[in-house]
Amino acid sequence: MGIKLDWEVEREETIVQGAQEDRLAARKRRLAAFRLFVGVIGVFGVFGAIVGFLWLRLEMVNGELERALVDTVDAEVATLRVADRGAYLAVQRSASDSWVTTQETTFADYQRLKSNYNLQLTGRVIDMEVDGPRGRVQVEEIIDGVPYVQTWFYWRFADEGWRHVPPDYTFWGESRTIETERFTVAYNAVDETLAQNASSSLAAWLDFACGLVDCTTLPAIRVEIVPQTGLTVSWAPEDNNLLRVPSPYTGRARLDDPFEDTLRVAFADAIAQRLTTHAMGNVQPLPTSENEFVNDAISDWLVGQFVQIDTQSYLMSTYATRYGNDAMRQVIAALSPDANVDVLLVPAGVANLSQLEVDWRDYLTWRLNMERRFQTEGDQVSFTNQYDTNDPAIVDLAAQRFALAPTDERRLVAGVQANVDANGAPILQATVRYINGDQFREEAVIYRLVNGQWKRIN
Repeated sequence: MGIKLDWEVEREETIVQGAQEDRLAARKRRLAAFRLFVGVIGVFGVFGAIVGFLWLRLEMVNGELERALVDTVDAEVATLRVADRGAYLAVQRSASDSWVTTQETTFADYQRLKSNYNLQLTGRVIDMEVDGPRGRVQVEEIIDGVPYVQTWFYWRFADEGWRHVPPDYTFWGESRTIETERFTVAYNAVDETLAQNASSSLAAWLDFACGLVDCTTLPAIRVEIVPQTGLTVSWAPEDNNLLRVPSPYTGRARLDDPFEDTLRVAFADAIAQRLTTHAMGNVQPLPTSENEFVNDAISDWLVGQFVQIDTQSYLMSTYATRYGNDAMRQVIAALSPDANVDVLLVPAGVANLSQLEVDWRDYLTWRLNMERRFQTEGDQVSFTNQYDTNDPAIVDLAAQRFALAPTDERRLVAGVQANVDANGAPILQATVRYINGDQFREEAVIYRLVNGQWKRIN
């Protein structure tokens, strides 16, 4: 064991003392940090408790407002059930008297519905949104077993509580968009179901149509669903790629499928017309021209394919069935501003119209109604050109017919029989109905193939 000098002993004591002091300081620092942590947690805890209380209170208030709104809706629907006009009108409020007048008509409409149909005013609230003093409610009603929904708007008045007010279409939910490579659909939250159904249908339609129409240069179609009364499905005048579609929820809408048949067909028709116009190089056909008939017939046929209904496009429907979609693709590719029914010949592999195995009913109906239009407009040249002008007797007949006063009778070809005349020329014998209201008369009208065109001869 070695001998330690005094200065060495003092040094060790100093080191030990210093170490003790460092541990004490560290302990104090940890304690201070812990106290700070506890303090911060306490502050946040108090703040969180306040926020939680305020949120809970807000939820309670919102719940009370929503319950009061549901009670108001229940009471309003009850007045319709028991036909209490005074009580129904008492729920209505607006700065304008026109709203009360509108609701008087609405009340009368409900009473007629109750008399003529199996109307169940369930009063079930399908959806509800409250934003400050504004309220929007979708209420179920069932007509002959079919569920519908009405979208009603309310305002919370300090003196009366919730009252039914005129529509506020700025309160239609957040803006949303469905976007694909070929189209976009812009809408608000209320129209979510419609937008989803419309976009899935549009995707399927374009998949089919773009197999027939060259869509490589077709700009993306933009669809806007707009809550606007009086609006029809239509392309915007300033943009032929913007299609405006009215929201069905501005009135009575199907609950199970707001994209109901009438709206679906109008939507399909607009898309079909856009595609045929695109195939024509975005040139509109001349009114009353055979080119207009061809374009409309192809468009109607596309609509029938889209929504699987009979659009009475007999010529194109039978042509596609007989000669196939490849022939239809060639016909559409050959469309031009001066194309007429001759455009059907080459893809079908035939030399003239009489050799086409098709149903001519809609084409001849169009020809007959063009006659009436030319007569009404006083266009004798165009009227006469519907007839076989190679025969003077037929020209005289056309002149005599043109001189008669035009009638309001609608003309419809009910049947067509292909045949040949005494000279072996191809003819079409059409059974024509002249319709006036509920009454109609029939006569036979004959067309002969003259210089490659069907011309009337009687």
